[in-house]
Amino acid sequence: MNAIAEFRQQSGKPEGERLSVRALARVWSVPYATFRKRVLGMVKHGGRPGQHCSGRPTILSAQEEEDLASHLSNLTKVGFPCTREDVRRLAFQYAKRKGITGFSAKKSSAA
Repeated sequence: MNAIAEFRQQSGKPEGERLSVRALARVWSVPYATFRKRVLGMVKHGGRPGQHCSGRPTILSAQEEEDLASHLSNLTKVGFPCTREDVRRLAFQYAKRKGITGFSAKKSSAA
């Protein structure tokens, strides 16, 4: 059982027998603020691997990110390690070639 399941299971118990959100977070050793947000439904949880649950929406899909990461890994294996700026430039070029908008055309680089 996880902390969220335990919190939901307590809803049928009388008021005096329930643990507070803060107490449950302490028992499960999870940050209170994070646990509270998840209990209140402010943050999605239980997403599939590679799927972003919160934060800004991504420009590239999970598959596109994986393709780009694979390309970067291959470059490193053949002796062309990339700097942070190289990665940003390659991401921009990849998106441009695929017709994906959202990156700064002025900077010709991602973020």
